[in-house]
Amino acid sequence: MKHLGLGFALGLVSSAVLAVQPTHALTDAQIIEKLQSIPVITLTDKSGAPLVAPLNDKQKGVFTAVYLGQKEVNATLQKLKTSNPTIAKQLQIRVVTLGDVYKTQVTNSGDKKLNVLIVPSEAQVKSAISLLKKNDPTKAQQFDGVPLFVGVAGKPKGYVSINSAQDNKRIIPIFFDKEQLQAVLDKFKREQPKLAPTAEIQVISLDSLLTQMRAKNEPLYSQIILARSREMAEYVANPAGQAKPTTPAKPAVKPNGTKK
Repeated sequence: MKHLGLGFALGLVSSAVLAVQPTHALTDAQIIEKLQSIPVITLTDKSGAPLVAPLNDKQKGVFTAVYLGQKEVNATLQKLKTSNPTIAKQLQIRVVTLGDVYKTQVTNSGDKKLNVLIVPSEAQVKSAISLLKKNDPTKAQQFDGVPLFVGVAGKPKGYVSINSAQDNKRIIPIFFDKEQLQAVLDKFKREQPKLAPTAEIQVISLDSLLTQMRAKNEPLYSQIILARSREMAEYVANPAGQAKPTTPAKPAVKPNGTKK
């Protein structure tokens, strides 16, 4: 899918249109900071080494999966209990951050690099595809990745910004959860009735966003805040998700199977 280029002809839409100064592309450290608040679920052995599988025959190395939804990780566990119960018994669920995952990817290289597959929430993928079908069926067919949801409004379209609760600065929230963004847009429509008819949700991919943040000098990047999904926020607050966040250790457990 051709991603939505953040800020390329778009301004901020809020109670006031804010002037922004030119800036540089974000560094990896800045991107990691943005991702550090996003929890993901991973399967590891008791020492914290992640579950891995070989890539397909044409690619060297291995991959591990991290999950943005409890349903998806449970489905993997159930499959393993059937296909490889010995390995399944060794596994435990741990919570890490997307910032740690990204850091692993940008610091490791070569044939021994541990590739990471981010598995999105199936429900949110369905929501994203449904939205894309309304605007561009071709994009809906081509979309492949982790969907993110961002609010836009106005003519020309601009990103909806809100006040940060922490420092009262204007931020552009981007969500893993469509329903959370819808609540923000509903409030925006009440506060900005003239812009309400133009307000809508647009879908971008996580991979596209991160690629553009690294590649382009775009002033709006510094204002983007990624919001964890309600499901994951509840999961880490639940005793089942109380595993202390940790950077993945070296892979140790390999189930049978390949990544297509």
